Amino acid sequence: MIPHIHTSYANQSIYKRLVRVSGPGTLTGLGVTGALSYHFFRIRIDGNLIVEDFLCGSLTQNFENNGLGVNLPFEKELIVEIRDSVPSPLPRFWVSFTTSHSKKVKEEIKVVKINEMTYVYKTEVLEWNKKQYTIEKLLGNERISEVFLENDTYFPEEVARGIIRLRDWKGEKLAEKVYLLLKLIGRTRVLYKLDIGYVHGEKEFEFRTPRFSGTFEIVANLYGYANFPAIFTVI
Repeated sequence: MIPHIHTSYANQSIYKRLVRVSGPGTLTGLGVTGALSYHFFRIRIDGNLIVEDFLCGSLTQNFENNGLGVNLPFEKELIVEIRDSVPSPLPRFWVSFTTSHSKKVKEEIKVVKINEMTYVYKTEVLEWNKKQYTIEKLLGNERISEVFLENDTYFPEEVARGIIRLRDWKGEKLAEKVYLLLKLIGRTRVLYKLDIGYVHGEKEFEFRTPRFSGTFEIVANLYGYANFPAIFTVI
């Protein structure tokens, strides 16, 4: 048997496939790392729904990790789907499984639109016992924004400096008009919005930190992107 483990993020509150495996194997584990709220799995084995809305994570600010070891064999197909309660690219879902497939014949990349957002999937075609099987894996969003700060800890109303980068999944630069949102980590309430103008690839910016203490995130609000925030603490 060949072991596999795959990780990715949901970044939506509707289900999408994390992996789909054709052929025989065994599901051995699943979980979430860096959980900030509630996150869910849906599992189908050989066409049968095994579990709906299996819950991982908790409503905290502690980036909790949890998972479950299982031993669920499948003969024809395994489908593991994921979703967030509050969409974010930070929590990483993981799934582990074994297959009998050993020799990779080819692989292909495809871009899929799911609820107006585009995701990238990689499909591997493998061979075993003169038969071909496939493993489809979610890689993530097609478009990505990332925010970085010089430090992770600041005093109230201190000037903080950072950089934002826009790219596609291949690493090619993208261009957008960008607003940055300042929020308490894991919360939806926007404390204020920062207009940093037009960004082509990357751009530096600065802002004043909040006047009260806490753990915050500053993140782009680009629709259709995986918006990765910078996280910092005001002491």
